Amino acid sequence: MKNLIAVGCAIALIVAGARAEDMWAIDGQVFVRTKGAETIKLSLVDVALFDAKAIAEDVEKKSNAASRIFEALQPFEKEAKTWEEGCRKAMGRSIEASDVAETHTRLTIAMDAEEKILGMLGYTHSGLYYFSHLPEPMLATKTDADGKFSFKVPNGSYVLAAASSRKAGKETEFYHWMVKIKVDADQKVMLANDNLSTSGSPDSMISTTEIGDYEIKAMEGGGLPSVEAFIKTKQSEQHLAEMQRQKELREQELAGYRQNPKAAQQKAVALYPDVGVASSPLNKEFVARMKRYQAEKKEFFTEPDWPIRLAKECDEDLSAKQPAKQ
Repeated sequence: MKNLIAVGCAIALIVAGARAEDMWAIDGQVFVRTKGAETIKLSLVDVALFDAKAIAEDVEKKSNAASRIFEALQPFEKEAKTWEEGCRKAMGRSIEASDVAETHTRLTIAMDAEEKILGMLGYTHSGLYYFSHLPEPMLATKTDADGKFSFKVPNGSYVLAAASSRKAGKETEFYHWMVKIKVDADQKVMLANDNLSTSGSPDSMISTTEIGDYEIKAMEGGGLPSVEAFIKTKQSEQHLAEMQRQKELREQELAGYRQNPKAAQQKAVALYPDVGVASSPLNKEFVARMKRYQAEKKEFFTEPDWPIRLAKECDEDLSAKQPAKQ
């Protein structure tokens, strides 16, 4: 597995100004105990130390994003499942030979869509998700041959993060730790089964689910982008009629303005009355910008609705410059 934590960061960030007698040792070890009761010490594992507040903000941001992804994918998951069930029922019935190939294709598409969705939903609840694009750690190191590591830090609240994986037969086991520690004396910290992100430990900053085939396939297939593409496709299908209607309305509106250019000016004044008030701030900005665009941005005037667009643009800019109301 690729390193998820950058090594070689600016160590001086947390020790600057701290006296030697104010520093405490964090001595730790990373290991897992297998189902067969074998203890595996994990060497060359990236271990990072984060400021507790900084990593909490990162976790919250990712958790909120995961919730939005979940809400976005829920209707498509149900749709894909319903579609798959319908195809399976059709395959189970006596159908015309000419329909078999088409139904089988539809079933394959439905299963692929459902697999992508389930993979993405699982991914956003996994350690892989929370360990992607971590903020820069305060300190970082690697475990030695016995899985041991050590830091020196002043008093404070920190989070120890480590990630690793191991082949167990045909399967790959993923391990993620994001453990909260409060330092006011020397500490010994074991990163083991009981404080994994999947353990439900109160010491863990995150609570994640096991990574399975769906999540691995989602990750290998590009993860979020592939599901986003699926969502966009579905949304495009659902809103195609509305988009077409809006396009037709705009074409009709532009055709009217081409026949009667004054109509666009009248519409601009109706929407933004101050445009028609001589020497008003909006009128001055409109005239000044129109002259500037005529010299520098002639393409702005290609469509006959330019007075409306220019008035809107000027109004928004002037509003943005207004001081906020107390």
